Amino acid sequence: MAQEVCPPQRHHSWHQWRLRFGSDGGASALRLRNYFVSKEDVNQSNIRMVALGTTRDNPDYYAISVFNEAFGGGFSSRLFNDIRTKRGLAYGVGGGVGTNFGHQGILQIAMSTKSESTVDAIQALDEDIDDLSKKPITEEEIKNAKDAILNAFVFRLDSPDKILGERMVYEYYGYPPDWLDKYQDEVKKVTAADVNRVAAKYLHKDQLARLVVGNLKEFGKPLSSLGSVKDIDITIPPPPGAKQDESSKPTASNSEGKELASKVVAAMGGEAKLSTVKSVKAELAMTRKTPQGDLPMQMQTTIVYPDRVHAELQTPQGTMTIVVTPDTGFASMAGMGTQAMPSEQKSETLEQIKRDPIFIASHWKDPDVFFQAGGTEKVGDIEARIVDVNAAGAAIRWFVNPADGHILKETYVTLGRTGPAQGETAMDDWKAINGLTIPLQRKNKQNGEETSVVEYKKIEINPAVDPKIFEKPAEKVPDKQ
Repeated sequence: MAQEVCPPQRHHSWHQWRLRFGSDGGASALRLRNYFVSKEDVNQSNIRMVALGTTRDNPDYYAISVFNEAFGGGFSSRLFNDIRTKRGLAYGVGGGVGTNFGHQGILQIAMSTKSESTVDAIQALDEDIDDLSKKPITEEEIKNAKDAILNAFVFRLDSPDKILGERMVYEYYGYPPDWLDKYQDEVKKVTAADVNRVAAKYLHKDQLARLVVGNLKEFGKPLSSLGSVKDIDITIPPPPGAKQDESSKPTASNSEGKELASKVVAAMGGEAKLSTVKSVKAELAMTRKTPQGDLPMQMQTTIVYPDRVHAELQTPQGTMTIVVTPDTGFASMAGMGTQAMPSEQKSETLEQIKRDPIFIASHWKDPDVFFQAGGTEKVGDIEARIVDVNAAGAAIRWFVNPADGHILKETYVTLGRTGPAQGETAMDDWKAINGLTIPLQRKNKQNGEETSVVEYKKIEINPAVDPKIFEKPAEKVPDKQ
């Protein structure tokens, strides 16, 4: 596909966004309230419990770090062992007291669960918070937490640029020059008394606001049984670019558009070869652009045209599988279960298949595929011809080199992290592979900002595809004890 395959948000990377509440930061001003966002196209609930946290220069910071890891930091945390492993109530759960540099962080506990167990899961979270006073964090839990923190710390500083980045942040916010150097020693000094003291000081059930996103009709118990509920409307109006692209979706071809489409088809290997393409399997390297820096990923995708995709992403936590067909859309990972894909993301992925240049070029004469040429735009040093394409209902704009028929760039409306976004893909390094000529490098943007670079390493045309790879794996729910 020309655009990005975006993994869904992960629940289990809790230590990347520690939860932040704090009695020293005004959290007492918050009263327990329930907020609800209705999503009738999902079969699970996502839950957040939040309050104010504290600052990173707080003397309690190191004890908070150990508490976070022991209580909600990963697969061995207390929350995970109880709510997922013992009770079988959640796919993922975790959290802790968040800290920040120039201002207070946000305390957050996050969990995803089946729709029918939403209220039971929230009550289980409440019980685990209450249990901190009855069953304090143990020495063994603290040892495991320290080991996890110190082992991860090494990878935060495994290159000169990472060390420089950390030190620049501390310098900017006025932290002592040795603040980073003493981190490991300070973590090692933390005692059980320290951990349980900060748990009692910063985490208060009656100061948490709850946010639930889910399908209310499938809840086993009413959310109102937890108290008053405030509904939140998250309807997102389309951006200006979306309206513009929709109006430029052609319903007929003009002669210039068909001529340029013919050049694109010829440049990609010719009509005879393209008409034989039914599926494509690719191995690629993707570098995602994040606020924390570049995140490299290895990926393998299998596309069966016109409406099936199977992707495997290699992550530090293991292989994540993403599958989309007209009938289903999900992501799964060993040990984390299977997560249904939101309908908007499923629809967007199916649209991406139709926007794929291989699909369009192999179906360019279909009665529901149209090309409308109009105008030019400079792409690099080339005066590219603009071609608006309607590929069986999927709109995309091509910027074509009229000299050789190569697509230099394409723009489209896509689904970003916060809603509809204006997508752009620059195509480069066109090479002949298995009878097709395709761009091996694609640079993606959303709303003008770089989001990823994709480099294709290996491509197979019409590989043998086992239909079972598109089937949803059986869900393994831990036994309740």
